[in-house]
Amino acid sequence: MRKKLYAGCHVDIAISLKAASKAYKALGHETKCLDYYNQAYSIYESFNNRYTVKMNKLKIRIEEQWSFLTQRGLSDGNIVMPKREIIISHGLLDEEVVKIKLRLQEKVLNNISLLAEKRTWNKDEHIQSYLEEENLKKCLEEAWDGADSIKIARMLCFESINLGLMRRASSEAVKDKYACSISFLREYRDLIKPLSENHPEYFVDGSIVKCCIEELQTEKFIEHIIKNVKIAEIKSK
Repeated sequence: MRKKLYAGCHVDIAISLKAASKAYKALGHETKCLDYYNQAYSIYESFNNRYTVKMNKLKIRIEEQWSFLTQRGLSDGNIVMPKREIIISHGLLDEEVVKIKLRLQEKVLNNISLLAEKRTWNKDEHIQSYLEEENLKKCLEEAWDGADSIKIARMLCFESINLGLMRRASSEAVKDKYACSISFLREYRDLIKPLSENHPEYFVDGSIVKCCIEELQTEKFIEHIIKNVKIAEIKSK
């Protein structure tokens, strides 16, 4: 099942994102908390000077969250606030996903996000090593319940890769910046359909969606991304 946010640039999207950021912080998903703050900021910014006070308050939260991530070694400390392309189709966070997320957050998801921010797919400590089935089984412990658990875990890893990529310098060429996302989908082609249909928000940003469609246009399941991952039209007001 999926829910859909407002189709256009609507201030209620920002309010929803800020509320979601608090929920993810409570779950210990600090990088997703920061990302939702950044998305909300982009929406307020699109209204020019109409929401200056809200923007200033949110910018303080963003800076505090960056500082928190840096202190914990989860980011390199360089604040990046790119213009965002908001994904408006979202999946539901069910009990099974939460259980797996909590198991993987510290040992897997945080590390993958940091590696994606700092390195490429095949350099130094491999992101792939965290994605191997045996490693995921070990980290999941009693939360592991067969093949579906591994599938959910890898989809959460894809989200963490994308969260890390959104913290990379915006001066990079898009294809280079999102190379890890493209490599993941090439490696795990069977996840393109469930990602797109059940958790389109794991693509994190419309710029990642567009790049993946462009680079993977010959892949069998690419139509699922086009059909299910919807991006809001954000225009200056």
